[in-house]
Order: sequence, then C-alpha cells, then structure tokens
Amino acid sequence: RGVNNVVVEKCQAWKMGLVLFQSTYTFSESTREDGKDPLKYSGIRNDDDLNNNKFILGNYVTDNPNSASIMVAYSKNIVANNNVILDSSGGISFWGGNLYEYNAPDLTYYCKNITVNNNIIEDVANGGIWSSRVCDITASNNVIKRCGDVGLDYEGTLHGVGTGNVIHDCKNGCLATLYNSQKILFEGNMCVDNGYYENSQFMLAHTNNSGIKVEIDFRGNTFHATTRVVGTSIQSSSEGKIIIQDNTF
Repeated sequence: RGVNNVVVEKCQAWKMGLVLFQSTYTFSESTREDGKDPLKYSGIRNDDDLNNNKFILGNYVTDNPNSASIMVAYSKNIVANNNVILDSSGGISFWGGNLYEYNAPDLTYYCKNITVNNNIIEDVANGGIWSSRVCDITASNNVIKRCGDVGLDYEGTLHGVGTGNVIHDCKNGCLATLYNSQKILFEGNMCVDNGYYENSQFMLAHTNNSGIKVEIDFRGNTFHATTRVVGTSIQSSSEGKIIIQDNTF
C-alpha cells in the first residue's frame, strides 16, 4: 500500500534534494525488455497502491547537485505550492511511469491529481516543472527562469493545464509537450527569451505518437523573444490537433 498523508512544509535544503516520494516497485521499470508495462506485472494494481495526499509547501532548496529538487512518483492528490528552488540541478518533477508505451490506447497513469502553484524556480541545469505520464495536473502562477531544459514540460500527460506562469530563458522551450500528451491547455502565460542560451528554442509543442488523438491548445499567452522562433509539430498523427489562438507575439 502507499504511504499516505504527508506534509513537508517550511523546510530548507542545501546541496541536496528536499523531497523524494516513490514506490518500492519502481526498480522493475529498468529491467523489463519485453515491451510490457512493468508495473502491471509488479506491485501497482490500482489507485490504492499509490501514495496518497502529499503536501509540499513553502520549502527552500538551493545548490542541489542532484536531479529534481522535489520529486513525486506513483502518487495521487499532490500539492506542491510556494516552494523556492535556486541554483540547482533540477526543479519539480512528477513521475507516473515510463513513456515507451505512449502508443497504447489503454495507457494507465500512475501519478495524478496534481496542483503546483506559486513556486519560484531559477537557475537550474535541467527542467523547471516536468511531468511524465501523469493525469490531471495544473501549474499556475509559477516563476521559472533560466532552465537548461524546458520551463514547463508535460510529457505523456493527460489533462494538463498551465496558466498564469512567468517563464524566462529556458533552453529547450518555455512551454512544451512530448509523447502523446493529450488535452493540454497553456493559457495566459508570459514567456520571454532574451537570448540567455545560444541556439535555444522559444516555444515548442511536439507530440511523437501515432493513432492517438492529441489536443494541444496555446491560448492567450504573451511571447517576447529577440531571435528565437515559435515551433510546433505533430509526427505521424492523423488525428492530432494543435491550436494557437489569441496569443501576443
């Protein structure tokens, strides 16, 4: 069974990540080579096996050389609000399983019901806020600056919203989707690229799937860039759809 009802609040971490929630079953992911979902053949059978009710509030992380400063895996009902992450390897990550099955019509999401609001993430070597194979995530009013990867990145995610965020100078895109992300809305975000990273990408909506309907909606965002481009693509998808509407460039 999962570990339930955990609050991590107003803690400080230096030279280390602050939070890591995961399941004991995650080791099997790297050992399956037969194309089957490893979690279906290990311990996680249903929602009762997921960690439940995680509250990560008002914490401070700096100079963390590891990967994510806050990492939550195989959990449901997660709130990560008002945290500050500075000068570290990575920001906030949510993990719900490997992405290699993104063509599966019955894909199961092992991380879900996530709120990530009012965080400050600056000067991280990797991504700012990143989700892999999660369901129902909302990221609002975060400030994300100078990331070596994507600022706000939904990968293999179902029902993702990003609204009211301020995102500056992220090397691989301010807003991005990958791997069969479905029903994603980016609305009312402020994205700025002042050329902090050479050869960076400004905004990227990118799905890599076939046969699964993909819907990505960029609506009412503001983009300021010096030399960067706005790019979208759908690879091998006959039913995919990207909407770019009422944005300011």
